[in-house]
Amino acid sequence: QQKTLLIFPEGTHNVKRTIRPLSKGFTRILFGTLDNYPELEINIVPIGLTYQKASNYPSKVALHYGTPILANTYYDKNHRNKSVNILKEKITDQLKELTVHFPDDENFDKTVAKFDDAHVDFTEVDAVKNMYKNNSIQSFQKPKNFAGAFKMLFIINSVIPYLFWKKKAKKIDETEFIDTFRFMIGLFIFPIFYLLQTSIIGFIFNWNVAGMYLTFTLLIAFLYVKSAPTTSV
Repeated sequence: QQKTLLIFPEGTHNVKRTIRPLSKGFTRILFGTLDNYPELEINIVPIGLTYQKASNYPSKVALHYGTPILANTYYDKNHRNKSVNILKEKITDQLKELTVHFPDDENFDKTVAKFDDAHVDFTEVDAVKNMYKNNSIQSFQKPKNFAGAFKMLFIINSVIPYLFWKKKAKKIDETEFIDTFRFMIGLFIFPIFYLLQTSIIGFIFNWNVAGMYLTFTLLIAFLYVKSAPTTSV
C-alpha cells in the first residue's frame, strides 16, 4: 500500500523568489524510516510552487512536478551526513528548475524589481527563467482591470466582514501569514455574515427574495474572482 506525505523541506517561510537552503528535518524522516525498514522504497517527487504575487487575491499559481528521486539510492547508514548533503543537493537542483529561482545575492532586489516592472507572468516558469538567463526581459502591458465594478458590489454587500478583515490585516507583521488569516476569515466570517443577512431578508420580505439575494451574493463573488487580473503585478 502506497502512502503520500507532503513536506515543505525549507523549514522556513518568506515570499522571496528564491529556493532557500533545505533543512535536515525531512532527511531525518527519510533515513530514520529506512533505518527501521531498509526494504521500503521511498520516492521523493520535488514540486515547484510559483505564485504570480503571493498574498494578493485572487492570484495565479503554477505547480510543476519534478522527476522522482529514489531516496534509497542515497541512503548510507555509515556516512549519514554525506548522504544527507547529497540528497539535499539533488532535490535543491530540481526545485530551482521547477520554479522561478533568483539567486539571493546583492542583485536580488533589483532583479525582482525589473521583472515586476515588466509585468511578467511568473507562473510561466520556463519563459521567466530564459529571460533571466539571457538577461532579456520581455515587457508586457498591464492587463486592464474589468473587475472594479464587481469588487465594489462585493465590498458593499460584505462591508462588515470586509472592514473586519482590513482592520486585522494591518496587524499582520509578516506577509507570509496574510493568506492564512484571509482564508480563515473567508471560511467562517463571510459565510456566517451572508447567512445572517439572508435570514434577515427572509424574515423581512420572504424566502424567495432571500434566495435571490444569496444567489446574487455568490454570483458577484464568482464574477469578481474570475474577472480580476492575475497575471500582472
